[in-house]
Amino acid sequence: MFKKLLMASALSVALIATGCGSSVSGNITLKGDQSIVLSDSNGDTVELNNGPAVLQFKGNLFKPRLEIAASGKAAEFKIPRKLATGQQNRFYLKAEKIDQQVDLEGNTAFEPIGVREEVGLQSCYAPGWCYVGCYRYYDGRCYDRGGYPYYPPGGGYSNFCPGTQQVRRTYEDSRELLQIKFRDAKSADREILGVFDGDRGVSSRLTTVEPLGPCVTHY
Repeated sequence: MFKKLLMASALSVALIATGCGSSVSGNITLKGDQSIVLSDSNGDTVELNNGPAVLQFKGNLFKPRLEIAASGKAAEFKIPRKLATGQQNRFYLKAEKIDQQVDLEGNTAFEPIGVREEVGLQSCYAPGWCYVGCYRYYDGRCYDRGGYPYYPPGGGYSNFCPGTQQVRRTYEDSRELLQIKFRDAKSADREILGVFDGDRGVSSRLTTVEPLGPCVTHY
């Protein structure tokens, strides 16, 4: 049974979001016997066929570039700045916008793997007797984070004594996938010439934090 692919709702395009120099490895699958022709920044053409490929983000946020490499050949070209700033998780780039013979249609998806739990500590605050540095000093008195006065350096009662608390954290793990369709800009229906399917590995999302005990303060 195939796992359902969940569309990313608040995440940017995978190859762009990780920043300059990031890359995504995958495979190109042609939909017919016509190869994918790309042009690099020098005006030379590169033909992409079935097989392994690597997509890499280059440049910077002001002059972003995308390189697609396969079979020892590579095409590098400019892409819109909005992709480099992580504003989209789906995009459609028309050929004339990127000086290519094909449109690029990209999408990021997440394939659920499972749920895991971790037990650890987190910082907390609780009422008690403790020494706390002045959060605010006014009229010869110290006040804690809640606005209550206390008297260091000997310490005193505070509603916001620092401490630690044992918690259980739950994470959802998923595999982050990137797909780019190469569409023929010369055909009326923008025929799909081939598809790049890339895998960026496993990502984790924190879903819940459950306290397992009280906040233990430290004098």
